[in-house]
This record gives sequence, C-alpha cells and structure tokens, in this order.
Amino acid sequence: MIDPDSLEEDLTVIVDKTVLCKRIFSNMLRVGIEQSGGGPVNVNQLIGDMHDLLTAHTGARSIELDLDLSDGLPVSRFSKPHLEHILWNLVANAVDAMTGRGGRIRIATRTADAGDAVLTVSDDGPGIAPDHLEKVQEPFFSTKSHGNGLGLSICRSMAWQYGGRLEIESALGRGTEVRVTLPTMTPERPLER
Repeated sequence: MIDPDSLEEDLTVIVDKTVLCKRIFSNMLRVGIEQSGGGPVNVNQLIGDMHDLLTAHTGARSIELDLDLSDGLPVSRFSKPHLEHILWNLVANAVDAMTGRGGRIRIATRTADAGDAVLTVSDDGPGIAPDHLEKVQEPFFSTKSHGNGLGLSICRSMAWQYGGRLEIESALGRGTEVRVTLPTMTPERPLER
C-alpha cells in the first residue's frame, strides 16, 4: 500500500529538483548563446584589475597569491566578463582545495608558440585524484560537498565559445594547474562583430 503522505513528499522533491535542473540548464544555455563581445581584452590588465579582489579572497584563508605576468602578451579575442568569470572560478576552486591548510596560488600569463595567450592558475594544494581528473570538467560532477559540478564545465564552454581551450593537470600531493588558451587578435584573426 502506498502511503499518500510519503508519495506527496516524494513528488514535492521531484518537482523541486526539476525546477533546479531547469534553472541550471537555462543558465548553461544562456552562457552558450550570449557573447559579451569578442574582445579585444588585455589579459594582464584584467588580472591587475581583479588583483585586490582575488587577494582579499585568498588572504582571508592564509593563501598567498603570486602573479607572473608576461610582458608583451598579445591582446585576446575574448569577452572580458567571461574571462573575469573564468579567472574568479579557477582561483575560487584553488582556494576551496586549500582551505584549512594554506598555501600558494600562482596566476601566470605567457604567449604560446602558436601566438595565442595562455592564462595559467596553479596551486600547491592536495591535487586531484586521477580517477576524478578526467571527470572534473563534466557537468554535475563535483568533489565538493557544496558543489554543483558546473563551474569548470561552464568555464570550458566559455573558452570553446571563443576558439580557446581549458586544460587541467594535477597530481595528488603536488597541486593543480589549469591552463586557458585564449585566441589573440591578429590581422589574420581580426575582431568579429
């Protein structure tokens, strides 16, 4: 015999979770559709503009923030708000991984051999287990008890949207490095409007 009260509670949970999924997918689709411009963006300047905010976030948890910004970095064909979102998410993930133990986060830029700009966020935290590393960019996979598993997948989608890519290397006990390759403005690849 089915208990009507139990059935009602189960249906309420199903409806609530369905509404949550709808909201999450709507946000993911909006990210995929909305392009907040395609540049130009000066990556080093963007990092400098966010430095105080990032330092406040890391310093509150006894985590040092180092910058290693390459001179002469080419201007990128990327959305400034989307790149701010990516940088914040990567630093926040590193902070979450190192909370309670301190450590160091390094934000670096360089020019790739192909001429693209590369933004790297690395930490000396606990690292990511090999069986999790291949899953961390997939939607809804999270190693955090409070995570929804969308942060890195949205960041990866934003990078792809502008012709870039997001790659992660990690080793247990040695930390994690996330590289975002950003297409640059060249005569062969002008700003698209």
